[in-house]
Amino acid sequence: MICSRKISYPILTGIWILLGQLDPAEGLPPHPNILFILTDDLGYGDLGCYGNPTIHTPNLDRMAENGVRLTQYYVTSPVCSPTRASFMTGLHPQRFGIHHADLPERIPRYPLPESAVTLSEIVKKEGYETAHFGKWHLGEPPQTPMPRFYGFDFFFGSMGGRPSSSWSKYARSDNPQFFTNEEPAQTYQGHVTDLTTDKVLEHLQVAAKSNKPFYYNVWYTAPHEPLTPKVDEISRYEDNPNFNEKQRVYYGTVSNMDKNVGRILAKLKELGLDKNTLVFFTSDNGPESHSYKYTAGSAKPLRGIKTQLWEGGIREPAIAYWPEILPKGRVCQTVGSSLDFFPTVCNLAKVEDWKNLERDEGIDFMPYLMGEADPIERTLFFEFHAPQRGGPGKPNEVGSEPSGTLVMRKGDWKIHLFPGLGRKHLFNLKEDIAEQNDLATQRPNLLAQLEKDALDWYADLPKEENLFHLRMPLPANEAEANRIPSLQGE
Repeated sequence: MICSRKISYPILTGIWILLGQLDPAEGLPPHPNILFILTDDLGYGDLGCYGNPTIHTPNLDRMAENGVRLTQYYVTSPVCSPTRASFMTGLHPQRFGIHHADLPERIPRYPLPESAVTLSEIVKKEGYETAHFGKWHLGEPPQTPMPRFYGFDFFFGSMGGRPSSSWSKYARSDNPQFFTNEEPAQTYQGHVTDLTTDKVLEHLQVAAKSNKPFYYNVWYTAPHEPLTPKVDEISRYEDNPNFNEKQRVYYGTVSNMDKNVGRILAKLKELGLDKNTLVFFTSDNGPESHSYKYTAGSAKPLRGIKTQLWEGGIREPAIAYWPEILPKGRVCQTVGSSLDFFPTVCNLAKVEDWKNLERDEGIDFMPYLMGEADPIERTLFFEFHAPQRGGPGKPNEVGSEPSGTLVMRKGDWKIHLFPGLGRKHLFNLKEDIAEQNDLATQRPNLLAQLEKDALDWYADLPKEENLFHLRMPLPANEAEANRIPSLQGE
């Protein structure tokens, strides 16, 4: 049994754009299916269609060839939970107090509060079947309800940021544990990505016989650590003497994720669902530091990694696919954001109740995917004050200098601020995608105006001063680590 609640529609204030100002989706199939594939810690440069010469990703490459590839797509945060909250709510995660990844080892926690109105419950109200497969990472009991509370008819996945268990010691990608709805976690034999996809395919079979449209989140944990050599696609790289074990495992994991995307696309076509289904693929943040055992991701040609607000931490590969609706092989250079997902899906799903509600700076992105609208100048804001990966002597391909903790992109310009430290960077991304040529001293007037805009936005944002000030004790065993109090009647 799950909790139920009545959806309320608060009028929010701040820096907003009205959904009601957006033109509704015209000339498109009514109430299309939405299948949202979100990967974990995938780098901008990890796919063949984004220039990777090594990692085998034929399914995603074909998806891009037959759909739309976005080159300037941003997420709101360089870590997991905040980005996921922005997709689900259309709001900056800080508005919910989500400043970092929700981790069981440390307090404070960063769950999505029960008061948040989510995309899944909105479209469910419009008659969609809703399901979430894979990683959740937006809180777990006793801090929050199980995922179905947030508008899902079905849940199959893991609660925290790692495969199998929220706790690092008990996390694993092979023979993982999964929760089904509100049932206690069970162990499944196989690889986490394959098992997640198996469950998606089961539900697609049922959806093909239903009169209801569906909204599915397919949120893979790959290629987030811990990874495992027990992954099918590693065989592609085992005989190459130029690759070390770290590279073979990481490359195999990404290729295996690609294989599973291909399984989903093939099933949609087999069932005759493909021409009425928008598939959207992206990642929650940039690649992890190479100091982890099997992590070998790349954000090239961008600078930065996960936890950093350099481009490599927040600009992600993104592909939209909808046969006979979206143009084939289109490269979309309009700046996009994870905040756009909410209004885009709302318009596609004909969500009437939300047309006059205010949101953050997200827009309906369909006209830009379709190529029916000219690129526009956009302003996007980012804030991340937690510790960053990297540092002197720590191995990653991007160097050790931290990014700013308050960042804004306006048009082609990007400013990095370090509140309290007095440092400032200014880059022209059109001319300097790698953020190497700091123009702060050459453009002082522009720097001052951009700094004012960023600080004005930040002044309206809820703050958190004490990140990770308490460490929690490690559970004694896996059963205790994956025990959900609400499932035991506690």
